Formats: sequence, C-alpha cells, structure tokens
Amino acid sequence: MIVRPIDIMISALTCWGEARGEPTDGKIAVLQVIKNRAEKNNTHPAVECLRPYQFSCWNKNDPNYPKLQAFLKNISKFDPFYLNLAKRVLKGDLAFPVLTNCYWYMVESLYDSPKRPKWADKLKVLATIGNHVFLGEEDA
Repeated sequence: MIVRPIDIMISALTCWGEARGEPTDGKIAVLQVIKNRAEKNNTHPAVECLRPYQFSCWNKNDPNYPKLQAFLKNISKFDPFYLNLAKRVLKGDLAFPVLTNCYWYMVESLYDSPKRPKWADKLKVLATIGNHVFLGEEDA
C-alpha cells in the first residue's frame, strides 16, 4: 500500500478523535484497524477514515468534528505525536499482528450507553485495549 501524506494526516486526526484518551497501544490498534480496512478494500487510509459512519469523529453531529475541522485548517497546531504514530503504523513499522480485523467499538462511550452493537454478535473478540474492543471474523 502506498502511504500518501493525506493518509497520514487524516489517520492521525482520526486516531486523535477516536482514541486520544486511550493508552498508546489503543492508539496503535485504532490506526491498525484503519490500515487493515484500506488493505482489505484496496483503498487508501484516508478514504477509510472518511467513509460515512465508520469513524464517529468524522460525523457532523459528533463533538470532535469541529475540532478536527479546525486542525485541518491549521495542521501545524496538531500534536506531532499522532502524525508520527500514524506514519509508523501505516508504513508497517508498528503493528499488532493479532489485529487482522477491521472492526472495533468502545466499551464505554461518553455519548451512548455501553452495550455491544448487534453487528458485533458474529465476530470474535481479539483484544480489549483501554476502552476499545477489537473484533475479527471467526476464521481470521
């Protein structure tokens, strides 16, 4: 997969929007999901991040959305930690090999009651990192 600068930027912003309160391993795992989805769908990480309703931070009604828009207008104010982490994960320098899945959800959400989504019923739990549960196909 060719990693473009826009992929690094949008993936880093997505990681910040979805996992900034998580440990570093949780941030890496969210970035791994982005990378996995791009590879599985033969697209780019930025495409997967911005796909409607896949990462809630990009939904216009999400409290993170205006913050991400502000960073897009002035990326120099964004924390370089996330840009460096996204670059390393997308280029394959950091990874969780067990996370070959393309799904995850938050155990505890600030916006909804914590319950397992129906789409997760047919998937196997591969890891729980911080407040995120990472899922995969049974045969993955």
